[in-house]
Amino acid sequence: MQINAVIFPSPTIKTPVLDHLGSRHRVAYVHKMLEHGTGADRQLAVFEKTKKLAELASYINSQYLVGI
Repeated sequence: MQINAVIFPSPTIKTPVLDHLGSRHRVAYVHKMLEHGTGADRQLAVFEKTKKLAELASYINSQYLVGI
């Protein structure tokens, strides 16, 4: 069992506290960050790959409103 599963229960598991507090979507987002990294992680990956600030700025601009 991964430590992440212990600290942050799966959003599909019935956890009354998450439902009572209305925070199930927050925990689901934590799982997304653990799987895919944070925005900063992705930005660093773009810069490491391209070594160009212009490419990084373009990536940040392209991601700015994604998911809103």
